[in-house]
Amino acid sequence: MKEDFEISLRLSAQRALLGEIASNMRLITIGWDDELRQFQIIVYFDKEVTEDDKENINNITAEILADIDFKSEKIECVYEKRQQNELKLLSFVVFARKEK
Repeated sequence: MKEDFEISLRLSAQRALLGEIASNMRLITIGWDDELRQFQIIVYFDKEVTEDDKENINNITAEILADIDFKSEKIECVYEKRQQNELKLLSFVVFARKEK
């Protein structure tokens, strides 16, 4: 059951991200709480986050929530300079930009 859920969530995220990756996005990680009630997404940016960036992530999240029945969501849009391997990650990374 958990494996089916994880596959469904990954596929939903990939579909929601098609055509939505902006050039200032560095890494996107997703997860959920223990009771599968709260969807969590963290998007790391390479510059200050704008209202347009937040709206884009809200749209991506809405697409995922249309597929998977979570009760709530926690969205974090973070401007971060640290290396990708130093960032807080959730259950899965669904996008990572190539960086030096």
